Amino acid sequence: MRKGIQWQVSSVELSQKLRELGVKQESYFDWYIGTDEDCSTWLLRSTLKMRSECSDYCSAFTTAELGNMLGKKQGIVISTISSTLDQSDQRWSVCLYKSIEHIEAATKQHKAGIYQIGHLDHIEIEPTEADARAAMVIYLIENGLLDPSTL
Repeated sequence: MRKGIQWQVSSVELSQKLRELGVKQESYFDWYIGTDEDCSTWLLRSTLKMRSECSDYCSAFTTAELGNMLGKKQGIVISTISSTLDQSDQRWSVCLYKSIEHIEAATKQHKAGIYQIGHLDHIEIEPTEADARAAMVIYLIENGLLDPSTL
């Protein structure tokens, strides 16, 4: 189970995928495999430490950093929502709308108690806000909607 700052950064798996897709490795935190006794466990640390101390690393992007990446896509609207099914099962979703009209219509329906996905173009659901945002960045890159060189 992820705790503390781990709830505020993208998971190892999503961070590795972002690196593979060419997202610049510039973050306040890294996931890394240390060179000391246990070289098989990914650990989280501030990038203030030298990256040369580890054999492999990838940026662990914060919720804010991922929000900045999502904000670089013109012509779409991103909405982040938290939903709690119960105390032990919180989920975050990041929704993609291709127009402000779509999000306005979805908001009106939601306020009226109507839950349809007709105006929703894509959704990512993850256990943390950072992971939901990271998954949406990955989706946008893989579908040619976001250029990783601009991030």
